[in-house]
Amino acid sequence: MPASPAPRPRVRTAASSVAAAADAPAASAPADGPRAGAPERILAAAAACAGQQGVAQVSLQTVAGVAGVSKALIHYHFRDRDALLARLADWLSDVVVAGEAAALADAPPTGGLDALRD
Repeated sequence: MPASPAPRPRVRTAASSVAAAADAPAASAPADGPRAGAPERILAAAAACAGQQGVAQVSLQTVAGVAGVSKALIHYHFRDRDALLARLADWLSDVVVAGEAAALADAPPTGGLDALRD
Protein backbone atom coordinates (compact mmCIF):
# COMPACT_ATOMS: atom_id res chain seq x y z
CA MET A 1 0.00 0.00 0.00
CA PRO A 2 1.47 3.42 -0.90
CA ALA A 3 2.50 5.77 1.87
CA SER A 4 -0.27 8.15 2.88
CA PRO A 5 0.26 11.91 2.71
CA ALA A 6 0.81 13.97 5.85
CA PRO A 7 -2.38 14.26 7.92
CA ARG A 8 -4.43 17.39 7.39
CA PRO A 9 -6.74 18.98 9.90
CA ARG A 10 -10.06 17.14 9.92
CA VAL A 11 -12.78 19.29 8.39
CA ARG A 12 -16.38 18.16 8.06
CA THR A 13 -17.52 18.52 4.50
CA ALA A 14 -20.50 17.40 2.51
CA ALA A 15 -18.30 14.72 0.95
CA SER A 16 -17.29 13.31 4.34
CA SER A 17 -20.91 13.33 5.45
CA VAL A 18 -21.91 11.49 2.28
CA ALA A 19 -19.20 8.91 2.91
CA ALA A 20 -20.35 8.50 6.50
CA ALA A 21 -23.95 8.10 5.37
CA ALA A 22 -22.94 5.49 2.82
CA ASP A 23 -21.03 3.54 5.49
CA ALA A 24 -23.85 3.82 8.03
CA PRO A 25 -25.10 0.66 9.72
CA ALA A 26 -28.44 1.13 7.94
CA ALA A 27 -26.82 -0.46 4.89
CA SER A 28 -27.19 -3.94 6.42
CA ALA A 29 -30.45 -5.84 6.68
CA PRO A 30 -32.08 -5.47 10.10
CA ALA A 31 -33.29 -8.53 12.01
CA ASP A 32 -36.96 -7.59 11.51
CA GLY A 33 -36.96 -8.78 7.93
CA PRO A 34 -35.83 -7.69 4.50
CA ARG A 35 -38.23 -4.73 4.27
CA ALA A 36 -37.44 -3.24 7.68
CA GLY A 37 -35.22 -0.22 7.13
CA ALA A 38 -35.28 -0.77 3.37
CA PRO A 39 -35.62 2.92 2.39
CA GLU A 40 -32.54 3.79 4.46
CA ARG A 41 -30.58 0.86 3.04
CA ILE A 42 -31.57 1.89 -0.47
CA LEU A 43 -30.56 5.51 0.17
CA ALA A 44 -27.23 4.44 1.67
CA ALA A 45 -26.59 2.20 -1.35
CA ALA A 46 -27.53 5.01 -3.74
CA ALA A 47 -25.13 7.34 -1.92
CA ALA A 48 -22.35 4.76 -2.22
CA CYS A 49 -23.05 4.24 -5.94
CA ALA A 50 -23.18 7.99 -6.59
CA GLY A 51 -19.90 8.44 -4.73
CA GLN A 52 -18.16 5.71 -6.72
CA GLN A 53 -19.68 6.14 -10.17
CA GLY A 54 -21.14 9.63 -10.22
CA VAL A 55 -24.84 10.47 -10.12
CA ALA A 56 -25.26 10.21 -13.89
CA GLN A 57 -24.17 6.55 -13.82
CA VAL A 58 -26.41 5.43 -10.92
CA SER A 59 -28.81 2.70 -12.02
CA LEU A 60 -31.63 1.14 -10.02
CA GLN A 61 -30.22 -2.31 -10.76
CA THR A 62 -26.83 -1.39 -9.29
CA VAL A 63 -28.43 0.27 -6.25
CA ALA A 64 -30.60 -2.83 -5.72
CA GLY A 65 -27.53 -5.06 -5.80
CA VAL A 66 -25.58 -2.92 -3.35
CA ALA A 67 -28.57 -2.57 -1.00
CA GLY A 68 -29.39 -6.28 -1.19
CA VAL A 69 -32.97 -5.64 -2.27
CA SER A 70 -34.98 -6.20 -5.42
CA LYS A 71 -35.50 -3.51 -8.00
CA ALA A 72 -39.24 -3.87 -7.34
CA LEU A 73 -38.68 -2.88 -3.70
CA ILE A 74 -36.92 0.28 -4.85
CA HIS A 75 -39.97 1.08 -7.02
CA TYR A 76 -42.21 0.35 -4.03
CA HIS A 77 -40.45 3.01 -1.93
CA PHE A 78 -39.40 5.41 -4.71
CA ARG A 79 -41.46 5.97 -7.86
CA ASP A 80 -38.47 5.95 -10.22
CA ARG A 81 -34.77 6.83 -10.48
CA ASP A 82 -35.47 10.56 -10.40
CA ALA A 83 -37.55 10.22 -7.23
CA LEU A 84 -34.78 8.16 -5.62
CA LEU A 85 -32.13 10.73 -6.50
CA ALA A 86 -34.31 13.61 -5.31
CA ARG A 87 -34.89 11.85 -1.99
CA LEU A 88 -31.17 11.06 -1.81
CA ALA A 89 -30.35 14.77 -2.07
CA ASP A 90 -32.80 15.53 0.75
CA TRP A 91 -31.46 12.68 2.87
CA LEU A 92 -27.84 13.73 2.39
CA SER A 93 -28.61 17.34 3.25
CA ASP A 94 -30.30 16.09 6.44
CA VAL A 95 -27.12 14.13 7.25
CA VAL A 96 -24.95 17.22 6.71
CA VAL A 97 -27.22 19.46 8.81
CA ALA A 98 -27.40 16.88 11.61
CA GLY A 99 -23.60 16.58 11.63
CA GLU A 100 -23.18 20.33 11.80
CA ALA A 101 -25.76 20.62 14.58
CA ALA A 102 -24.02 17.88 16.58
CA ALA A 103 -20.64 19.58 16.13
CA LEU A 104 -22.02 22.92 17.28
CA ALA A 105 -24.24 21.62 20.10
CA ASP A 106 -21.60 21.63 22.82
CA ALA A 107 -19.32 24.29 21.37
CA PRO A 108 -18.98 27.62 23.13
CA PRO A 109 -20.24 30.57 21.06
CA THR A 110 -16.70 31.59 20.17
CA GLY A 111 -15.60 28.05 19.27
CA GLY A 112 -18.25 27.14 16.72
CA LEU A 113 -15.94 27.11 13.71
CA ASP A 114 -13.36 25.11 15.62
CA ALA A 115 -16.05 22.53 16.48
CA LEU A 116 -16.95 22.13 12.82
CA ARG A 117 -13.28 21.61 11.94
CA ASP A 118 -12.74 18.94 14.60
